[in-house]
Amino acid sequence: GPTGSEKTFLYLCLLYKVWLYLFVVLTTALSDISVLIMPEEQTAHSQFNIPLTLNLDSTCAISKQSQLASLLHLTRLIIWDKILIIHHYTIEALDQTFKDLIECNLLFNSKIVVFDKDFY
Repeated sequence: GPTGSEKTFLYLCLLYKVWLYLFVVLTTALSDISVLIMPEEQTAHSQFNIPLTLNLDSTCAISKQSQLASLLHLTRLIIWDKILIIHHYTIEALDQTFKDLIECNLLFNSKIVVFDKDFY
């Protein structure tokens, strides 16, 4: 939906509902300004250690023994804001990282990923 259509309210409702079941939710966005909207949100590059230069075979810099890898194992929902202006290699790098970390060939290891592509 367009800016001002209460998507943030919808995402917060979804976030708190999933938290009620004690599941891990990660919220992320492309820019520092966007991260002010959601609780505990970080930029996507810092949250997932996404490399700045990407190609078709890129992956995120996350080791299997790291705390972030453990957190990603437990994560049930990822809400990613401002997805429209990123390159598709960014999403593919995160998906490939999930496949490598968890050794599963399902898309994003069957985690629920909500992408918000805000049209200005």
